[in-house]
Formats: sequence, C-alpha cells, structure tokens
Amino acid sequence: MISKKDQLFEQLWMVAKFLKKYRVVIIVSVIILAVIGTVYAASNVPKVFYSTAKIYVRPNRAEYLSNGASVSEYLAADGAQIAQSVSVLKEAISDCGLQDLFTAEALQEQMYAYTEPQSRILVVMVADTEPDRAQLLVQNICESAVKRINEITNGDWAAIADNADLPEKPEYPILWETMLQSVCFGLGVWFLIAVLSSLPEHRISSAEDVEKYLGLNLLGSIPKER
Repeated sequence: MISKKDQLFEQLWMVAKFLKKYRVVIIVSVIILAVIGTVYAASNVPKVFYSTAKIYVRPNRAEYLSNGASVSEYLAADGAQIAQSVSVLKEAISDCGLQDLFTAEALQEQMYAYTEPQSRILVVMVADTEPDRAQLLVQNICESAVKRINEITNGDWAAIADNADLPEKPEYPILWETMLQSVCFGLGVWFLIAVLSSLPEHRISSAEDVEKYLGLNLLGSIPKER
C-alpha cells in the first residue's frame, strides 16, 4: 500500500508537472493581472508630491560626549522630535492659513523628520496631493521648528540650511505594493488550481488502481457481468 508520504511526494510531483506544463499561460496571466492592478491603482490612487527642507543644528561651540558623539548630533535628533511636535505643527498650520484643512495630528501622518547618522542636518519632508501646498507646509514647519529649538536652547543653534523645494513629479507610493499583491494573488490562484488538479481519486476501478493503492500484482480480473 502506498504510504501517505509517498502520496504526498506524488501529489507534489503532479503539482510541479502541472505548473511546468502551463508555465507560459501562468506567466502571461500573472503579468496581465499585475498590469491591470497597477493601472487600476494609478488611476484611482491620488498622486502624492514630496517636498523637503533641511535644518542645520550646531551649538555655539563644539562639544563632545564620552561616546565620541557631538552635542550637535543629539540636538539634531531632538530637533526631529520637536519638528513633529503638536505645538510646532499647529503654528505652521496657522502660518499657512490651513486651519480648515489640517489638524496637527493629521499633519503628523503626512510628514517625516529624520537625521542621517553622524550628521548635523535635520531633514523634514511633507507629502501632499498639491505640490505648492507641500512646499508651503514643510517651509513653515522648518521655520517653526527652528524658532522652537532656539527657544529651548536659549541660543541661535538652529537655522534653515535648505529651503523647501517645489516638487515637479508626483509619486505613487502604493504602486509597487499593488503590483506585488497582484502577482502574489495570481501565483496563489494558479498554485491552488494545480493542487486541486493533482488530488488523487482514491477509487479502485481498475487493475492499475489495485496495484497503485494496494500494492498487489494481479494476473487478471473477472469481467463485469452485463
């Protein structure tokens, strides 16, 4: 009798044969599905424009901590948190005159502030569906952040190093994700079809089935009475 392990290997072999036999159809259908998913996402997902500005943070004198890092690096990292604070964002929204469109909490979801390792530069980025509004927001956020940092440190330790740029081309942040999902969905469907097509019919209806499932060699069979 064929063991469950042998049946499993046989089924996997049948799945592999099915996928190999229809590989061209599978590849073409998956590509078509990926294209359809990408086109659908591109036509229904709003375009997003990213605008960035940079803040330079440095104390009046260079100071280093015991681990070799400069105070500037820590100030820049702290500045990233300050730039995303509710008070700074509220002031920036007010300066832009966009109180009817944004709250500080909503703007936090559209912006990102970060510093590169061993750098005094703080990068602030804002995403918006309108390029000029993205530029306006990130510029005012940086101005408010610089003001707040200097208030906290009681000195002129921060300044805008690079004003906000006006983004020219939109980005589609979820297109690659949608394409990958479409490809995975297509491959998953074809794999399911291959598995279903390889399921054995455990019915003994011929001498070959007896030999296959029971492991018995038959010399002949009794003909069925008509």
